[in-house]
Amino acid sequence: MDIKSLEGKSAFDLFPDIIRDIPKKKKASPLIPPPPDLSWLTEGMAERNPAQPGNSLAALVAIAEDHKRAVVKKVLEKMGYAIDTALSAEYAIQKLQVVQYKLIICGTDAAFKDIHQHICGLPSPKRRVTYYAIVGPNLHTLYNLEALALSANLVINDRDLQYLEKILGKGFRDYENLFRPLLDILNVKTSSF
Repeated sequence: MDIKSLEGKSAFDLFPDIIRDIPKKKKASPLIPPPPDLSWLTEGMAERNPAQPGNSLAALVAIAEDHKRAVVKKVLEKMGYAIDTALSAEYAIQKLQVVQYKLIICGTDAAFKDIHQHICGLPSPKRRVTYYAIVGPNLHTLYNLEALALSANLVINDRDLQYLEKILGKGFRDYENLFRPLLDILNVKTSSF
């Protein structure tokens, strides 16, 4: 049998007697789950997760736009974080080399792409205890598949920053529920976000 004669033929064409009872399917397209429904963001109050006494919660905010950065800082201060602001990738990377942040919120601005690469390259023990969120106009808030593709814990669309405390609260709870059993097995000591 000539291999060229097999090109473009499916198993249905090649083995009709074996597969005759199985209905032919159209070419399957990859099924990508849609972004989550965020209608719950506008309802009720945010569940707060305040800092524990004696628990140092350090956050790095690397967002270029002043308004977005101010919104993020205000929410994080309310949540009990000590905040460092990075206006350049170089400064952020220097800070990341000496400070262990519990939370990093980075914009998708081209100026900060080096931060993203640096965070993705952190050693596992350090990255494991750092919660990394990306904020940008083209992201889908709380879309875990998108966050995974970007090597982040959480993605947030700019328009949802008004709900940042709720979004972070949900993201932290999801992270704890998913990874706490694994971290316990690894005996990794982390404090709550």
